[in-house]
Formats: sequence, C-alpha cells, structure tokens
Amino acid sequence: MMNGHHVRMAAGRRNANTAIAIIASLFSAFQFLFVHWYCFPDANDVNTFRAALAPGSSSVASTQSAVQTSRRKGSLESSGRNPEAFFNNVPVFLQTDNNFHSNIHCVGSTPFEETSWIHRSCHYTHLCLDPTSHEFFVVQSSSSQQLQQQRPKGVMLSTDLLERNDRADVIHPVNITSPAVALGGINPRWNGTNFNQGVHKVRWAPKIRHDLPSSYYLLDDNVVLLPFHSFAGHNVGHLLWDDFLPIFTLLQIFGFLDENSMAYQILLLRDDTLPVLYASCEIRRNKHVGCHDNFVKFLPVMGVDPNTFSTLTELRLDDGRGHSLVQPNVPICAKHAAAGMGLLTDHGWSDHGWEPAPTDTVHNLGRGPQLFQFRNFMLQNMGLDAQPALQQSQFHILLNAHSSRDRERDKTMQEQLQALTAAFPTAKVSLVELKKYSLLDQLELVSQRTNIFISTCGGGSMSAFFLPRGAALILYYADQSGFNFERFALTGGPAILDWDLFNNAGYLRVHWLPISGMNSPEGLDTLVSLVKQEMDAAISDMI
Repeated sequence: MMNGHHVRMAAGRRNANTAIAIIASLFSAFQFLFVHWYCFPDANDVNTFRAALAPGSSSVASTQSAVQTSRRKGSLESSGRNPEAFFNNVPVFLQTDNNFHSNIHCVGSTPFEETSWIHRSCHYTHLCLDPTSHEFFVVQSSSSQQLQQQRPKGVMLSTDLLERNDRADVIHPVNITSPAVALGGINPRWNGTNFNQGVHKVRWAPKIRHDLPSSYYLLDDNVVLLPFHSFAGHNVGHLLWDDFLPIFTLLQIFGFLDENSMAYQILLLRDDTLPVLYASCEIRRNKHVGCHDNFVKFLPVMGVDPNTFSTLTELRLDDGRGHSLVQPNVPICAKHAAAGMGLLTDHGWSDHGWEPAPTDTVHNLGRGPQLFQFRNFMLQNMGLDAQPALQQSQFHILLNAHSSRDRERDKTMQEQLQALTAAFPTAKVSLVELKKYSLLDQLELVSQRTNIFISTCGGGSMSAFFLPRGAALILYYADQSGFNFERFALTGGPAILDWDLFNNAGYLRVHWLPISGMNSPEGLDTLVSLVKQEMDAAISDMI
C-alpha cells in the first residue's frame, strides 16, 4: 500500500513522463513538417510531377523534381541577395571580384598526353563561358604561372592548369588551353576518316586567360555545371547509358552526390558546336529533334528540370522576364563544374555487343554496385521507392512486346504468353507494350511490381534496368545478326546487345535465349523451365 508521499512521487513521475511524451510528439511533428517542407515545399509537387509525365500531358517540359525545387529555393534564401539574371532559368549573381582565379583537378590521366584526354575527367573551380562566342575558359593564378615556369622535367600533376606536351615532357610554349578531355562518350564507330568520323572531334579544353573582365555572372555555390556532348541522345538506350550514366559517374567521382541524393543542382549544357559525328544529335535534323524530345522527357530521372536545359547555341541569359542580357565581355562562371566522359559509358571502346569477340574486354566488370546506385538515384528522382517490398503471394511475370523497331527483334510474345499462362496458372502473367506507357508508369510497373521480365534485347529492354534486386531478366538475342561496322556487313554471328551491361548488373539474374528458336516447342519448354527455376529460387530466398 502506497502512502501519500509515494502517490505524489508517482504522480510526479506520470506528469514528467507525460511532459516528455508531449515534447517528443511535438518534436516529431515539427520534424515531419520540416522534412515535408524541405523536400516537398508544396504537397501537390509530386502529384504535379506525376501528371506531367502521364500520357497526353500538356507540358512535359515544365516537369521538375520537388527535391530540386526545394533546394533551389533554399539556395536563393541562403545567398542573401536577389539574382541579377537567370542563366537557363537558374539564378546568377553579378560579381566584380578582382581576385578571381580558377583551379582544376583531373583523374584518369595516363603518362601519354596524346591519348590521355580520352581517359581523363576534370573538376573545375571557376569555369567560365563567354555567352557570345560560346568559348569556355579558366583564369590562371599567379602561383600557377610561377609553378609552370619553375617545374622541372618529368613532373606530372593532377592539378596542371595547362596541358603538357608529351613529346617534349614540358609545357608547350604556345599551349593556351587547359588539359583536354573527351566532352562526351566515345563511339568506336567514329574511328575513321569519313566526314562523320574522327574521335578527335570530341576533344575539348577550356582556353587559358590571365585576367577576367571587370564584371561577370556567377552561379550559386550549390550548382554544378556539366557541359557535355551527347553520344546519340535520340536513342533512349544511348541516352541512358552513354549520356546519363557517364554524367552520374562524373558526379560521383568528384563528390557531387551524397548517398545517391542530390547534393548539388545539376546544370547540364549540351554542346552542339562540335563537328558532326555518326549518329550524333547534329548529324541530321531528325536526330536533332529526337535528341531534344528525349532530353525533355527523360531529364527528370536525373533530377533535372528540363526548363534549365539547353544546347550551347540556344543558351539563355535574361532578367527573368524574357529580356536578353547577353553581352560581350560579361561571362557566366560556375564555382563548380565537371567534364570528361570519354570512357565512362557502359561500353567503352566496344560496340554494345553487335559482334562479340574473344578478345573483347569486359568494360563493366565490378561496376555492379554503381549500376544499382544509378538505378536507385533515377527512381528516387521520380518519387519511387528504390527498394520496394514485392508482393510475395503472387509472382508477376511481365512480357514486353514490340520492344524494338528492328524487324528481327519486333516480337508479339503471344506464344510465350500462352505457354507461361498454361504452365503457371496461379502467377500473374502480363503482356504489355511498354513503349505505349508514360515514363513514370513504365518505371512504376517494372521497379515496383515485377518479379520476372521477358523482352528482346536492344533499346526496348532499357526499362529492365529498373527491375528490383533479385528480379530475373530473360532477354532474347538475335543469334544470326552480328554486324561488323568497319566492313558494314552482316557476320552471321550473334548480336548480344548490351551483354556487358546486364551481365555485370549484380542485382539482376540475367539469362539470354536465342531468337531463332523462341517459338519452337523446345524454345518454349526452355522458357517455362527457366521461369520455374527462377520462381523456385525466389521462394528459397523468402524462407
């Protein structure tokens, strides 16, 4: 039995506990509201984002990530001043700093400067752009000039602001550029001397200046500028793995990503001033239009608002009301910039699997964790769960029909649908044409609700990249359509497109079946047996 003293002590403890609980509840509520405001300043942003990507939406170009929006707002508030202008709708601030100079840090360089540019990637501190001449430049400091003059033979620095001359092993006396990089991914079909060939055409290097004009526009500190050349952006597969994957890799290399989340706002600027190259955006008008449309549609997966994107010749510098502020000797500068994508693609010097050979190197060996991070990064930018818990009560088998414009790979998948439906009556077997779905609906279906994905290989299998960890991917390849692009002739061998990428995506269980026998009794039996094996493996993982 408790006396009055004990009762008062107990009551006091209850009151204290109640107070603590109230404080904890208030803190949790505040935390929720703060996170909700910071990441999603408007509760309708995500719904607006989804609607903008739905079929028939009036303006995909107005789409933007809610996270990106909030960070842009935060950037403006933290700067303590209003912007004097907008560079492709991104705020810039007029500066008159006489102590301005640039720095550079490069990785991937080799001892051979004549070819080192193909492998090199660089981070620039204060990269500038003349909006009238479209020339990029950096400003050399007095200490950098002094180091250049005093540096002995044989010294190789990752922070060289001027490019070395490999043969003389010294700085070339007339060299006025920074170290060169490949502005975009390298296409092995550019080897040659035809008008649309020449790997050297993507060689790019900012010029060197020793002083800056009296005034210049500066992007906010949380913006990273990425000038680049598109490999073949009119093709979705090339856009994803030869443009976006190298851009993602660049951001990772130089610390611009924080645990797959946006630490900086990406400002992409596609250089359309380089000489024409095979399959590039500038080779023909239809390629140019295709590139424009694909970038507008797919930039949101990179967390980029399409309204902040343009080509170099179409850049905009205005007062926010449409009045141009472009003028000579007033450059636009970025505190953070990066470039150099040459061999950061999914294939390097190889040709996507059109003619596999025993001498081919495996470009993506050990790259599986990064590929999974890239997948998660894009899904999160679209507001989707990167690692969803798949429904365990029913398997979902997804067949992707008419996934290619190539006649040999343009398949109805009707025979596969009938065979799998008969063999697995309790499973959900769906036949779809993903190309008819909106981008968001494609990603949601594949990443959130699919256990087994079946398609022909090539660009139409791009959506399979977003399958969840542990999912099975079954790809039919054209086993008699190998192609030699040097001779421009069929070889009669297999065309196992993108094998290097998918076979190194460790989060997927990938299988390849030949197209030539896909509808034969043996081919259908093999498919059914393979699907059964994958279902058994999935069940084993669950128990």
